[in-house]
Amino acid sequence: MEPPAVPNPQAQHTVTTPDLPHHRSPPYYRIMSTRDEDRTSNMEDRPWKHPIGNQLGRDGRTVDEEQPTMRSVAIMGAPSGVAAGPFGSPVGRVPPPPVGLPPLRGFSDLEKSEAPPPLKVEREMRSRVQKHREAYRTWQVSSVESLPDDFPLERTSRHIPDADAPVVSARISDCLRERSIEAKYDDVKATAKCRTPDYVSFKIRLFGGREDVEGGGIIVEVQRRKGSSHCFMRDCRAVLTAAEGDKTEEEETTIFLKRPVSEMTCLKGVQVSDDESDEVMKAPASLMSSDKYDSHMLGMESVEKLTNPLYSAPEVVVLAAKSVVLPEDSSDIRDSVSKLLQHGCLRPDDAPMTGPEGDNDFNEEMHHLALSVVLNAVRSTAKDGTLAEAIVQQREWFSQVLIPVLINDIKAAGDQGHHAVKAVECLISLTKFSSAAKAMIVESGAVEALEQSRGFASDKFASLCSDLEGELGLLSHQ
Repeated sequence: MEPPAVPNPQAQHTVTTPDLPHHRSPPYYRIMSTRDEDRTSNMEDRPWKHPIGNQLGRDGRTVDEEQPTMRSVAIMGAPSGVAAGPFGSPVGRVPPPPVGLPPLRGFSDLEKSEAPPPLKVEREMRSRVQKHREAYRTWQVSSVESLPDDFPLERTSRHIPDADAPVVSARISDCLRERSIEAKYDDVKATAKCRTPDYVSFKIRLFGGREDVEGGGIIVEVQRRKGSSHCFMRDCRAVLTAAEGDKTEEEETTIFLKRPVSEMTCLKGVQVSDDESDEVMKAPASLMSSDKYDSHMLGMESVEKLTNPLYSAPEVVVLAAKSVVLPEDSSDIRDSVSKLLQHGCLRPDDAPMTGPEGDNDFNEEMHHLALSVVLNAVRSTAKDGTLAEAIVQQREWFSQVLIPVLINDIKAAGDQGHHAVKAVECLISLTKFSSAAKAMIVESGAVEALEQSRGFASDKFASLCSDLEGELGLLSHQ
């Protein structure tokens, strides 16, 4: 019996396969013909393999399994500032961290963080200063439009004969600087949008006098947009007087009271009990715990008056001041003030309130009230000798919340000059009466912030400029 023949790979072979029943190949199989010229040319150098060893299709064609195409997928985290949902999808913006409390950092951040080169920091600072100088420069109007025939002027307007637009605009700009009034100028439209420290908004507009009616000259119109009419008239008279070239007289900053209420004849000798003082402090706390924004404003205005010795009895002032800077237990007043300092509102998750012109006056005024409360509290505790004790016991709050907020407001003086004035005044009180506070202020970079704000403070805010120089002198004195 002869042994079975061994197939020779180099020889030509013809393979006969039985007819298989008709069937449909699965979708993941691809039919390949052994007589395909391209495939035959590619298989000439490969070892021969009997086709019966593979799966067979109809008509003797081999069936080769096609593997599924694999694709690579990169799984990335949510972008910075976006919160991730349960499956990694962004669901909304994460609110920025509060001022004074730095965000947590991971090990990767610590490894990658490098201090920027000094030259780059200096260039960025110069660019920022130049930007603020451009935004808050003096008013330089070269030409104005004539007053239209059917234009109704406000009663708070004045005609200045024999004057031109550049001179009048320069006079008004100097007046606004001396009174520390924020102003945004438009030289083309000859308008100036102003806001006082009392958060009274008004608009100044210049027109050219008609030759046949006014006899030429310049017409200055001052229009109140928002705020107290009494405070507006005080600044309006000063602006119109300065536009004529006359010297404005210094007026009393206090409208209703010229001396503290405790010095009034009818209230001398009146003592306020502890129970009455505690009851007084409950009212603003209840207002600020409400869900109404107007209640929040009323509550902060009440706290500002309670910490002001001009409006409250000395016993109430001391109690209100200690509830801010030296609370015995958990203080609702302290918590509310901290939120307003860091966020500008008592509900940080809510969207900022904007006015009809896109302004954010509500949050800015609430932040300003919080700064006023802190300033009153610091001055009151410094007067009775408890400020040094408060800084020692509440060191974390002073170093991580209050002082960083004050320095941040000073850096942003070009945008919020009124905040910077209050912040510098508060730093002056802390520096004068506490060496520990002075050390914390220097370590937080106050000198650099004061130097940065000195340039445009001299061009814009007279009161801020003098306070900056005073604080720099205190910090440089050993």
